[in-house]
Amino acid sequence: LSGLATAILGGIWGGVNFIFLIIGGTMIIKLITNNVGKREFYSYALWWFTTFVLLNRFYHSYYSFSDIFVSFTSQITFIALISCLIYLLINDFNVFNIKNKLKLDKYPLGIIIVALLVIFGVVFFPFYFSFFIYKGGLSFFISFFYNEVVQMLSFFIKPFSQDKWATSVIESQPVYLIDWTDSFGTIFFLFLLIAAIVFFYQIFKDLRKRKFIFTFLYSLLLFAFFLSRLSKNSILNGQSRFSMLLFFGSIFVFLVLFTGYFLYGFYRDKKAFKEVKEASSKEDGEYNKKLEEDKQLYKTFTEIPFDSLFLLIWFFAVAFATRDAIRLTFIFAPVAIIFVSFLLIRLFDIYLKSEDKLVRFFSSLTVILLVFAPFVEGSLVDNVQDGIKEAKRATSMFNNQWQLAMKFVRENTPKESVFAHWWDYGYWVQTFGERATLSDGGNARGAINHFIGRHLLTGRNRTEALELLKTHNATHLLIVSDEIGKYTAFSSIGADENYDRYSYIPTFFSNSEEIQEGRDENGEETLSYLYRGNFVLDEDFSYKGKLFPDGASLVGGAIIKLKNNKEGTANFAQPTAIMFNNGERTDVPLNCVFINEQEILLNGENGYEGCLRIFPLVNDKGEVNPLGAALFLSPNTRQTLFAQLYLFDKDGKTDKDWEGFEKIYDDTQQGYSLAYYVRYGRLLGPI
Repeated sequence: LSGLATAILGGIWGGVNFIFLIIGGTMIIKLITNNVGKREFYSYALWWFTTFVLLNRFYHSYYSFSDIFVSFTSQITFIALISCLIYLLINDFNVFNIKNKLKLDKYPLGIIIVALLVIFGVVFFPFYFSFFIYKGGLSFFISFFYNEVVQMLSFFIKPFSQDKWATSVIESQPVYLIDWTDSFGTIFFLFLLIAAIVFFYQIFKDLRKRKFIFTFLYSLLLFAFFLSRLSKNSILNGQSRFSMLLFFGSIFVFLVLFTGYFLYGFYRDKKAFKEVKEASSKEDGEYNKKLEEDKQLYKTFTEIPFDSLFLLIWFFAVAFATRDAIRLTFIFAPVAIIFVSFLLIRLFDIYLKSEDKLVRFFSSLTVILLVFAPFVEGSLVDNVQDGIKEAKRATSMFNNQWQLAMKFVRENTPKESVFAHWWDYGYWVQTFGERATLSDGGNARGAINHFIGRHLLTGRNRTEALELLKTHNATHLLIVSDEIGKYTAFSSIGADENYDRYSYIPTFFSNSEEIQEGRDENGEETLSYLYRGNFVLDEDFSYKGKLFPDGASLVGGAIIKLKNNKEGTANFAQPTAIMFNNGERTDVPLNCVFINEQEILLNGENGYEGCLRIFPLVNDKGEVNPLGAALFLSPNTRQTLFAQLYLFDKDGKTDKDWEGFEKIYDDTQQGYSLAYYVRYGRLLGPI
């Protein structure tokens, strides 16, 4: 049943890798400590074969056996399976009398088997894939081997931030200590750390003095783990050398010391007690006492319960993953609750068993505060209250605007239609629009995100976009206002290795109190609107011999001048982009403004070919300023399909450059025109 459940999970969620890592890791640690029996191996083997045979049978495109042997997490499960099998064949069944012939009782068999298999795997798999799969030579093998090692090291440094997709998703941003406390509550998180320490102490509680040494080492590891990523702007930011040294150094020291203690216990366990004679009774007695402690040390290692080891590895596996991707905080919650619940039960046990009134008082008080006190951040009541508040504020993301749009899709597009769009909306189109899509949140076709980002949304011409749509049999293109905020994501994913398409679209704001009245050279009245914002140049720009390098120069604002002509209508004077480089301001002609649904092109000499897309701002009172906000588009962004078709409202009927695209739905007239809403702190627009 566990194998079946794991296989089902693997079919719907990539988080199954955590299951592989935790279960496989638990078995490897048990093997290293010579703590694997026949029953545990048979259960594990049954789980392994059930899981991977079912995954291979029903999800072969993702879980072929070659993928299973290459994937880091599934490799761990396979190493655990083979290692445990070899261990039992030698240690329990003594196949070919190997155990006696090689006198393996003298050596830590579990460690030797795991070490040899890891070394074999690190060398064999690159060799196999280099020479037999990719048909490469020695140089290819060396390169492949090097890349695999680098990738493995990168996994431990940034497990969820190794590609442009991960770094472009805000939910995959790193977690700092303040994020842990914000997510779980400061007091709850503090009790979580205490619970983890107490839990570890319980495992080694029979070791007299060594239990305090072990618990102290574990506490140092725990605090170093979380403090190594204290805050983004501190030296402990998770990326500095000191942070990395603290993080990996603490893990290394902990593993080395515990391995050393285990090996010491292993070899001491082979020693025999001395016969105590009257002449040397004191010396031999001390020796036997020390040896008894050492034998107990080894016995404790070999008798660590599976569930205790499982919980420890579960705790660190998800904490390690969550440390690099804030969206994974939710998978840390179950193990956090288990540990804190364990602490509460232990405190309640102390209350029941202790005869000391002071101890009983504080243990009961702690339990009451953590469970019932509404003023304690992270308590049960506090979490319930927060949950109720969130539930009351929560609204469906699939709002009325989307419902109307999907109703139109169902009723006005052929059932065999295929929609292209950024992947976020795939499930909605599939479920509520009842139409097929090129991509969705499952990201089963990883490359399609790059193609849509590059050739469609940031595509430079209709041919590039139509070729992509034709190749993938897409019939419709869906664009929404959320793409403005997500431009960074899809322009990054759609970029090449030099990030040629990468950019972003900032919002600039105009303050009505800064509007200046004046007159131009002909004496006509003018109104100057200053739009403030920040845009770091995404490519080099030169103006009158002065270089504004990308990444080091920025546009800090834009000035739009309106003037009344003799007919009483408003015309534009040459707009200005306010650029800064090395603290020096330069006013540069801006050669494009989009206002009142019209793109106005100007010819300022050597001007900046970006564009200011002006739209209304709605304040928190519902008052509308029709010129209150603007999007600043770089030349790189302005020429994209997204800007031309969505922000500038073009299609094949209004612009021959975009023949092949025809707008069939636009809910602007239903009250969803592009505008910035102060109340929501965001920009909303049409589908």
